[in-house]
Amino acid sequence: MTGGAAALALLASLGYGTGSVMSRSAVRYYTAASVALWVQTVGLVALALAAGITQPTPSIAAVVWGTSAGALAACGVFAFYTALQNGPISLVAPVAASGVVVPVACGLLVGEQVSGAAYVGLVIIAIGVMIVARSHAGPTVGVNSTGGGFETLVTPPGRSQVTAVHDNCKRFAFAYPHRAAVVLAGTSAAAFGVFHIVLRQAAAAAHSVPESAGVDSTLPYPVDAAVLVALSVQTGSLLFTLASASRHTLRCVTPTRRLITYAVTIGLLDVGGDVMLAYAIAVGPIALVGPLGSLDPIIAVILASVFFGEPLTPKRAIGLAACVAGIALVAV
Repeated sequence: MTGGAAALALLASLGYGTGSVMSRSAVRYYTAASVALWVQTVGLVALALAAGITQPTPSIAAVVWGTSAGALAACGVFAFYTALQNGPISLVAPVAASGVVVPVACGLLVGEQVSGAAYVGLVIIAIGVMIVARSHAGPTVGVNSTGGGFETLVTPPGRSQVTAVHDNCKRFAFAYPHRAAVVLAGTSAAAFGVFHIVLRQAAAAAHSVPESAGVDSTLPYPVDAAVLVALSVQTGSLLFTLASASRHTLRCVTPTRRLITYAVTIGLLDVGGDVMLAYAIAVGPIALVGPLGSLDPIIAVILASVFFGEPLTPKRAIGLAACVAGIALVAV
């Protein structure tokens, strides 16, 4: 099932990366808080409906692990954007992108069976992601007509959702901003790296039901278990976003038809990514699924070049080529 897990992880990255580009467009017209809250609300509703249809077997452990994973992912996004408010992209992005190596290290520690060529490919992919992250230049955070949001959105690998910061919020005041930026970027990397490990625990718990429930553990991993995990992850993300949003951001979240259109599109892309990643990490090695499910910055760079006319600089081209070569080695 390794090949299927790799394919699902890549599809999850495609969904996250496309959602990232859509978020970039949305925050040009609306505050980051309004986009974040409505996207995550739409995702939660969609997954709740999916859970009502698939009716997954209840699992407290899966819900706890999944909610924790969602909170970790939201924490990673929050730390990343706060780091960008205090330091340059050339410093923040590569540090944050280094989180893609955490699942690989975890896989090595637990003795997962992954071929030597695949490990080489994963290392090349990690290098490619960090090269692309470092390729961004110039100011990242800007103020638009809404009084907030991000003029140019650079996302950390792992999740495409924006977070409710930098729209009429009072910025954190650090005595040493660049030092704080490095710490925050490292926090983001750790959060996204550990996210995959916690997500793996949630996926395992979702299918770990008593024999009396009549579930045969030898059967393929059930889709309803992946839906339960994705729903828990979305709940954790939304709870963290609500907790991090101040009264300054909440006053800007009144929805419009256009905002809801953005939210539905981005939310469904993220939901699809969450379900596919939850399924992939349940059936495949975390050392493989983690990095392949964190390629959304690569997807975002490609789509931004096509739809936003952003230049494909030599450094970005090298990073993209490294990722393609790494994926080819993984697929061998």
